[in-house]
Amino acid sequence: MARTIVALLNGLLYDPTQDPTQRGLGEPLDVHIRDGRVAAICPAGSPGPPGEGETVDLGGRMWILPGLVDMHVHLRVPGEEHKETLETGLRAAVVGGFSSVLAMPNVSPAIDDAARVRSALCQAQSVPGARLLQSAAMSLRRAGEELCEYAEIRAAGAVAVTDDGAWVSDGAVMRRVLEYAAVHDLLPLSHSEDMTLSKGGQIHEGRVSTRLGLKGIPPQAEEVAIYRDIALARLT
Repeated sequence: MARTIVALLNGLLYDPTQDPTQRGLGEPLDVHIRDGRVAAICPAGSPGPPGEGETVDLGGRMWILPGLVDMHVHLRVPGEEHKETLETGLRAAVVGGFSSVLAMPNVSPAIDDAARVRSALCQAQSVPGARLLQSAAMSLRRAGEELCEYAEIRAAGAVAVTDDGAWVSDGAVMRRVLEYAAVHDLLPLSHSEDMTLSKGGQIHEGRVSTRLGLKGIPPQAEEVAIYRDIALARLT
């Protein structure tokens, strides 16, 4: 018996595995999907693999993309489920075309140990939608003072470390973050913002903030932090 096929007809295909000059192919193509996998890519109008199922005509103007990855999402679990949950966040992601998302660890309590990383990933297994990738905090309680146990959080499934929402302002601590992240194959993501410059700020500092009487945030609050982090990245 022929298996069910989903046919995306007359679409513009973007393939990031190809040479940059060939990623967006000019002519419309048909993409046939069977059992969740691409079964065939053919010129528009060509016969596809045998089988019956859903057919979607993209009109020669809509793009067919691989699943997108969002590298910065807030699922607010645990502690702030009134804002977002694993179910609402992962469902929304997949509807928007994202097949994987990287969740930030600045929840309550912060995800700063192996048990919390493991708990988040286990809960996500029963939730339909995008695949959850979990980051852990760079430092305990996101306080920027003492590193988490990087070997343990990596073994539990974390793929990145970040104190998202807070900058590791101590340069010596950030140096150790970069060194240990490299050793344990963790991606370090820095919230590069010097809080001594941005504290209490409400909008970008400039003529508008002055006219509205609002405390501004100078761009140097981020620039100074980024310069430091780049220098430490070079060092390590």
